[in-house]
Amino acid sequence: MKNQDLVGGYIRSLTHRGATADGALKSDSTVWFNALSNPERSETVNTDLRGNATFTATGFENAVFNEDQDLVGGYIRSLTHRGATADGALKSDSTVWFNALSNPERSETVNTDLRGNATFTATGFENAVFNEDQDLVGGYIRSLTHRGATADGALKSDSTVWFNALSNPERSETVNTDLRGNATFTATGFENAVFNEETRIWWAGNIPFLDAPGWHRCRYRSAVTLKHASWDGLV
Repeated sequence: MKNQDLVGGYIRSLTHRGATADGALKSDSTVWFNALSNPERSETVNTDLRGNATFTATGFENAVFNEDQDLVGGYIRSLTHRGATADGALKSDSTVWFNALSNPERSETVNTDLRGNATFTATGFENAVFNEDQDLVGGYIRSLTHRGATADGALKSDSTVWFNALSNPERSETVNTDLRGNATFTATGFENAVFNEETRIWWAGNIPFLDAPGWHRCRYRSAVTLKHASWDGLV
């Protein structure tokens, strides 16, 4: 092992909006590492433009890393709470499984709204195309959302999103089913949408997962950073 390997302790990162540290705080993240240079756990406080905070704790104890610290199997679980601490009401409980190429295989998320109503979303990545940097560069993902905290609940939505080589959505198709069993089909086209680097659907490192039914991707390297984007109602 090289003398410069990170073999314990933690690192803390503060991210500000804008080009300097004078910008409004966007996230405050801490990651703890073990003797193999792999993350053990992480804690992140994200603050949106309105000043609303969420606290996310991620555990890596069931993740499998290779000697290069790539995540090559197993799963990680993240709990997101409303507010800046773990004492806030639970917002989401998410798990993502990974394959030997460091790409997500599937994810399961229980989201809980402000009224305490829960939905369960399962997303499959078997038809998604990833490049060597774990960017989603083609194919599609499908998400099934059920009412209640498990897959046994009534189906609420069945959504598919197709992506292009720039990791942006090309189109989506969703079937929503209301409480009476009435269905609606929605097709959305993104050919006239403009995306920048901040709004691409991808993330790295720490995992807030599916705040709305949607897609997230994870890539771990020597340090864990956070990027997160989601489109409410996209999928």
